[in-house]
Amino acid sequence: MRIPLLALALAVSLGCAHTPSADRVARGPGAVFPSVEAAAIDALTYAHQAGRADGAQPRMRSGTIRPVAGGGYTYAGITEAPRHEPHRVAIQIAPTDVAHFRTYTRQPLDGSSAELNRRREQPSRQLERVVDEIDPLHRPGFFLTPSLVVRVYRGEERGVLEIADLRTAPADTLVARRESDAATPDR
Repeated sequence: MRIPLLALALAVSLGCAHTPSADRVARGPGAVFPSVEAAAIDALTYAHQAGRADGAQPRMRSGTIRPVAGGGYTYAGITEAPRHEPHRVAIQIAPTDVAHFRTYTRQPLDGSSAELNRRREQPSRQLERVVDEIDPLHRPGFFLTPSLVVRVYRGEERGVLEIADLRTAPADTLVARRESDAATPDR
């Protein structure tokens, strides 16, 4: 009994066993949330769970968040990267969308992919370009890291903010917020 438990503890400490908290169940596309952050956390949880459920090779998933008439925010379906390009997904950001999100897939731990997993803990250059240069409204980009942390990139001046850890936090808990973000309404 001690060997399997020890192996599990070692796997968790090395970052091999990344699964969301058992308390966290995504409400899914179409559900309405009180904030953009809550919608992003649910969307990324849903995208991650969908990827695990289909059993296929890890592929990037992405989508957008939009306001709902009468208040709140929602997301529609998730766009999945094609099998032949699992790390590349294209979405269209509509004028009414207020944010976009994407998952960064976790690669099996070996010499070359450990560095890739570390790089994916931060926004990709592509995500930075979308927020800073391509999107004229500079809408925030939320992303799920390989270690199951939800972060948001709000632009070069505001940087990256960690908002939830899917491994530990209950579904509706925001892990961290800067005072300046709490005072700034969502776009």
